[in-house]
Amino acid sequence: MKSFLQNIGNYRILEKLGRGGMADVYLAIDRTTDRRVALKLVERGEGADTREILDAERLGAELQRQISLVDPRVPQIHGFGDLEEYFFIEMEYVDGNDLSALIRSGALKPELAAGIAMELCGILRNAHGISLRIEGREFRAIVHGDIKPGNIRIDTAGRVRVLDFGIAKGLS
Repeated sequence: MKSFLQNIGNYRILEKLGRGGMADVYLAIDRTTDRRVALKLVERGEGADTREILDAERLGAELQRQISLVDPRVPQIHGFGDLEEYFFIEMEYVDGNDLSALIRSGALKPELAAGIAMELCGILRNAHGISLRIEGREFRAIVHGDIKPGNIRIDTAGRVRVLDFGIAKGLS
């Protein structure tokens, strides 16, 4: 990712939120709606590996979009597609702290840890129990595929949210 990138398409980049194995995620303003969003950018390239990554991200974005309609603890996907030399996913920005930051700050109280675990199990149960149609194919029993403290966020209202279905899979 270019370090001087401040605008891309209709987005104004405010700050880098993180880097995953395949993408960078930014806090951005969608200038058409004036909405703060999380903008995931995956650099496009040549080769079978890159196509496979982009296909997985595209499927993951659609799976997350549909799961978020059933479970509000999964951030909404506002849109995705090609933007300049990137594949982008515009999603709901969830303000708060990820679980890894909470763990780094000290031991969690048992009640809090148990509550987070129960919420997480409920979210994953909903994803696993869903049946979706995408491009004429049925997908069921959606598996997130990358559950880790960095993908679990506690929002400013104290709700547990599961982020990044980028490598999610489903039985088809």
